[in-house]
Amino acid sequence: MKKIFNHIIIILVLTFITISCSKVSDTSDEPEIPNNPAPASLFFEKNVLLEQYTGTWCGYCPRAVGQIEDLLAVDNKVVHIAMHLSDEITYSYTSSLFQSFGFTGVPTVHADRSSVWTGNIGAITSMHIAENLGLAINVSNSGTTVTANVKVKFGKQYSEALKLSVYLLTDNITANQANYYNADQSSKYYQKGSPIANFMHRNVMTKSGTDIFGELIPAASTVHSGIYSKTIDFAGISASTFPNIRIVAFVSYSNGTNGKRVINSVMGSVGENKDFVQN
Repeated sequence: MKKIFNHIIIILVLTFITISCSKVSDTSDEPEIPNNPAPASLFFEKNVLLEQYTGTWCGYCPRAVGQIEDLLAVDNKVVHIAMHLSDEITYSYTSSLFQSFGFTGVPTVHADRSSVWTGNIGAITSMHIAENLGLAINVSNSGTTVTANVKVKFGKQYSEALKLSVYLLTDNITANQANYYNADQSSKYYQKGSPIANFMHRNVMTKSGTDIFGELIPAASTVHSGIYSKTIDFAGISASTFPNIRIVAFVSYSNGTNGKRVINSVMGSVGENKDFVQN
């Protein structure tokens, strides 16, 4: 009996070990639950928006004009707008924009609506850091209407409220320009006249296709890989000016710690189609 009892004990122990090993083996064969990481952020080429507040009556303004010319000669990722105040080529809402930043005098050059630029080219170069937001623009015309189709692509989820602004500019407008540097031999405007007759004014703000402070982009669009599109018609544009028409589109923060800062910008001419430039 004792031997039989011992055999039974051994059989039970072996059976328990076999079942336990089988359970361990079964567990190791179970499929793993996949880990779904957040999608990698997308980055886009960064253009710097440069808004030049100026006036044909401003004798000090040629200094800023010269600095901007030097910058544009070496940096093709700058979007330039000339915002004229109280002169014959002023856009009526420019003064509201100027005052909203607390500016009191010209020339004032605002870079990405975040810092005043005083002519240091390196300061702009350092701002070309890739952004998580890109813009594409297609500018066409029909009769006397210029149409801008703007697209914004988001390379990450934005929790902040964002605004899109779309402006129409006119390049190469001639108008006399006051010049306090006519007797300054170090100036490129030395002996150019005071005022300078038929001075060429570049990229002059002419119309806004959105509110001057921008229009809110729906929060549903500001998600990773989301694309927001807006088409704007600028009517009553003389066909003779088409070669000098420029459309600028940019996205800025609406409020918060980054309030009003421009994230990215793009400029297009009539007949030009620019796609997103992803890094």
